[in-house]
Amino acid sequence: MIFDITIIVLAILISGSLVLFIPFKKSAMKLLLSFSGAFLLGVTVFNILPGIYTSGVSIMYAGGLILVGFLLQIILEIFSHGIEHGHVHTHHNHSKNYIYLLSVSLYIHSFLEGLPLGSHTHESEDLLWGIVIHNLPIAFSYAFLLKSEKFSNPKILLALLIFASITPAGMILGNYIQYNLAWESFNSYALAMATGIFVHISTTIIFESGENHKYNLKKFIAILFGFAGAYIPHLFHSH
Repeated sequence: MIFDITIIVLAILISGSLVLFIPFKKSAMKLLLSFSGAFLLGVTVFNILPGIYTSGVSIMYAGGLILVGFLLQIILEIFSHGIEHGHVHTHHNHSKNYIYLLSVSLYIHSFLEGLPLGSHTHESEDLLWGIVIHNLPIAFSYAFLLKSEKFSNPKILLALLIFASITPAGMILGNYIQYNLAWESFNSYALAMATGIFVHISTTIIFESGENHKYNLKKFIAILFGFAGAYIPHLFHSH
């Protein structure tokens, strides 16, 4: 668990901190988003969904929770304005409430992602890397938004640190519920809900990664690399 927490925290802090030192390149961000969205969708299809449906949990419960997660992400994006899939709305004289609501919505999203990481299964390991890759463009976009809203560097770093701690907090709570409270099926339920979130996020990223719904070769290749990267762990687990 210590390794999982460390890799999540470092990924967010390093990616977000880059905004303070390098200029924001929209084209590079779109390629990273295309890769991360495809990687997340690939991990979900290759590894997480099969694990859910072979865990012994009722198909009705599993399918229902996946849809709950999907709908919950739609609700969260009313307040987060899509920052989970790289949307950054700047230069609109946002109020502090806008930033706070966006941050809280992002934190809830991250907390729900962390809940199923508390178990020690192949699905949770694959989920970890999906979250890490997914968080790279989010942290960059979040820091860029705060910088554009004239937040000082210490406040940006503090916000990133809070963001980086949310998924591990969910992981610790999920671990406690499953093992200390002996709710054996909790991980499957939490994983199903997180899967719904991932399906929404990843498909939205892929569909929005093209200009006017058209894909250029670079973005298509980034998507292919994302799918390929997600399939590699599946190869190891199959032997």
